[in-house]
Amino acid sequence: MATLYFDRWNEGGYWAKEDFALSNAYIQSISFNGNTYQKVVVIDSQTGNSGSGNGFRLNANKMYYDFNYGLVGFDDLDGNQWRRY
Repeated sequence: MATLYFDRWNEGGYWAKEDFALSNAYIQSISFNGNTYQKVVVIDSQTGNSGSGNGFRLNANKMYYDFNYGLVGFDDLDGNQWRRY
């Protein structure tokens, strides 16, 4: 089991945590901004809820986590795609 804390996560409030089973994780390669990340797990909140906390919108609903580089991107409910450069 792995746990990520993310201050914009739309499920659970400010600095909410997301637990996921690594044994069931689908590991894939993703490329963007001229970089390829080889060991990426996509974590999806599977909810369209959003809120606010500590002055920020809590609307990130999908995270891209690479085992070598950490968080390399996330998507929000407004259609924005945030990526590491």
